[in-house]
Order: sequence, then C-alpha cells, then structure tokens
Amino acid sequence: MRFGIALYYYGLNADPSHPIPYFHWASISSELRWSENDTTCYEIVRQDAVVWKWHFTRPDLAIESARFSGIVELGEFDGPTKLIDEIIRAWHPANVDEWSVTGPIGWTCATWVMKLAFDLEEQGYYNFPGGINVDNFYRTILEKGETLRDLKGVAVIPVLPL
Repeated sequence: MRFGIALYYYGLNADPSHPIPYFHWASISSELRWSENDTTCYEIVRQDAVVWKWHFTRPDLAIESARFSGIVELGEFDGPTKLIDEIIRAWHPANVDEWSVTGPIGWTCATWVMKLAFDLEEQGYYNFPGGINVDNFYRTILEKGETLRDLKGVAVIPVLPL
C-alpha cells in the first residue's frame, strides 16, 4: 500500500487563525497508484479554538482544491489500507495532551501526521529513508512542500518521495 502526506497550502490571509502562510498536513493511503483515485485521506481539523476532530475522506486528487499542493510519498506500507485505518482509529485520537517533536509548537495537523509516521516506524510497519529522522522530518516535509507547489500545474497529482 502507498502511504504519504498530502499537503495543502494556505497563503497569506487564507486562514484568519494563522497570520502567516502554512501547509495543512494529512495522511493519505492507497492500494493503487495515486493517479487511480483510490485514496483515503486521514486528517484532523479544528472543531473550535482548542479541540480537534478526525476528518476522513476519499478525495479525487485530480480535481482536488486549489490548496492541494501534492503528496510527499513516504513509501510502501507493509499492510493493506484497512490496517492503517484500524491503527489510526484505535491508536491515534484527534487530540493528545502531551506530545512534542522537532517542528511546530503544540498539537497541530502536522504533529498528528508526524506522530502517526513515527509510531508506524517504531512498530515496524515503515522505515524512514536514510538520512531522515525525527529531528529533520518536519523541515524536510516543508521543503518538499515548497517544491510540490512549484510542480502544481506541471503534474496532475504532484508526488515527491521522502
């Protein structure tokens, strides 16, 4: 199964709760190639100023929103999409009190996705490529996000490997 991070770019003034541009992060999986549109998107979104909630969809990436920048493909996940769905629902709530990582401050969509990726690696479902670790993962994804923005319009579904 393919496993990656879908990035959505919010420019200046696109989101009143954020004074600067940012990427919204979501975990995404597919049994097929990304272009086959057999994807499941797992994300958390703000319910209010404090609480996050799960939001799981099956987006058509070819006609996704203008904010969709592309996918940073983490690689192959050892198991079917049903397994990752079960892992997320059982072990990755939308809200967590204590968890920090090199990257954004506090609990965000990015920290939720990073926690999932790190937990999957720790459990042996996934291995980070050489040179990628918890200290540079966030920065690496943001750099890939900027490159994906440049590929928008060149590829129907821009995809970069981690």
